Parts: sequence; C-alpha cells; structure tokens
Amino acid sequence: MKKLKYFIISAMAAGIFAGCSSDDDNGSRSMAGTYELTAVDIPKNVDFNGDETASSNLITESVCYENSYIELNSDNTYSSVYNYVLITTEVVCESDESTGTWEVSGDKLILTNTMIEPPITIEYDIRENDEITLARPNSPYPDRDAEGNAIYSTGNVSLTYTKI
Repeated sequence: MKKLKYFIISAMAAGIFAGCSSDDDNGSRSMAGTYELTAVDIPKNVDFNGDETASSNLITESVCYENSYIELNSDNTYSSVYNYVLITTEVVCESDESTGTWEVSGDKLILTNTMIEPPITIEYDIRENDEITLARPNSPYPDRDAEGNAIYSTGNVSLTYTKI
C-alpha cells in the first residue's frame, strides 16, 4: 500500500511538471517568424516547365511560386504573399497578398484574413521541423494535356511552408 501511495504521488508530480513544460508553448513566441513556401505537392508528376523532368512538387516546375511566404508577427498579426501559376489564354505568374491575425489552437495555425469582408479563416497543420502545411482537397493545379497545352487538373494539393 505504501508503494502504491508513492507511485500515485510520483505520477501526479510528473503530470504537473509535464503540464508546465516549455514545449507546451505553441503560441506567439514559438511560431512567430517568416515561413517560406517550400513545396506545392500535387497528386501526380507533371512536366509543366517542359524540361523533360516531371515532378509532383510544382515549385520545381515553375518559377511562379518563388518568393511566396507567410510572416507571423509576435503581436499575432500576419502578412503573406502567395505567388502561383494562372492559366488564361496564356500562362502567367499571379500573386495574392493578405494580412490579418493568427492564433494557435492545438496543432493548428489559424490565419484570419481581415483584408476582405467577411474575413476568411484558414487552418494550417503545424508539423515538426518548423513546417506548416495547408491541405487543399479537390483544388485546381497547373498541368499539361496530351498535346502539351497548359490546363488545370483537379486533385489534392498540399502547400508546405518552412520557417527560415
């Protein structure tokens, strides 16, 4: 009985210290910083840039994604630039900018774009190695048809941002 008592006290003490650990801080201080877009993963290999090397990461297939980032400020505001491929009558690089607020809830980074009404909220998954990812199911992505023309295909797209 005495051993059981010490075990329970030890377990409670361990729980208290585990609850106060520094890795519990997924808030402003640990997340603040600049995150660079490092992968735009699509469900199949595509040779979009015509270099005869197909990839499922569109970053290697188009310069349009360069310089995309999310800046998380320590005051829980953010700014971001997302550069991407736009296919109209021709292929061009396009850019979207947004600003707003951010917060962490569990393993989710929640961005609220306050530049538009009503504000839009987007949830990113917080990964190890200072990465955040955004899953975009059934999303259009640039592709090539059998004749080599630029088209959009639809599938699961994942954006990965890495803290720099």
